[in-house]
Amino acid sequence: MARIIIPFLLILFLVSACSSDPQYRDGTFSAYSEADDYGYARVEVTISGSQITDIKIEEFTGKGEPLDFSTYPYQPTVEGVQVMKERFLEENSAEVDTFTGSTHSSRKYIDAVEKALKMATEEPEEPIETDYWNGTFMGTAQNENIRVVAWVSIKNDRIIDVFFDEVNLETDEFFDWENRDYDLLPEARQEMQERIVMEGSIDVDTFSGATQSSELWLKAAEDAKGKARIE
Repeated sequence: MARIIIPFLLILFLVSACSSDPQYRDGTFSAYSEADDYGYARVEVTISGSQITDIKIEEFTGKGEPLDFSTYPYQPTVEGVQVMKERFLEENSAEVDTFTGSTHSSRKYIDAVEKALKMATEEPEEPIETDYWNGTFMGTAQNENIRVVAWVSIKNDRIIDVFFDEVNLETDEFFDWENRDYDLLPEARQEMQERIVMEGSIDVDTFSGATQSSELWLKAAEDAKGKARIE
């Protein structure tokens, strides 16, 4: 009898071990990483037969500009993005090592891929119960003169912090808020940030006397919130 039971238990163990691997839905899943002063990453993960078959990685600077890997001068970043793609494909997972020399970027890729795979998982151990990812995300909005960059922090679908900055598109430099020619704008920016945090939402009134700037700040915050949305 023992000769029958032991192999049978071994088979059950092996089946159980295999079934513990994540089962992914077929399709293409996109996600953004959290953002910091240096920017963020975006990925598109394509899955077929529960295997990652393709992955696209984009990276954006702290000014909200797309990073062109074909012309980017820092070679560890250029090499790192390709190595990280290969690691994700090989492991069929976001649980991979960072690339030495491009650790900061690698962590963003891992964060974005992890989010994409969570959305793709058939029966996650921890079901997603919010409409937005927790964390800090970057958004932008611009007119012919400036690009607004917004960092929006979200927790349990509520905005808990927000910060606006502006890039002068002629000089490609951030504005000096302490020496603005138009003195009302620093006050307006601070007030808008406080309103959003108080409401936990971007559904707030614009600042009287700085309506156009307020509208652009809110558009940038809306873009950041959109990047945090769980599809």
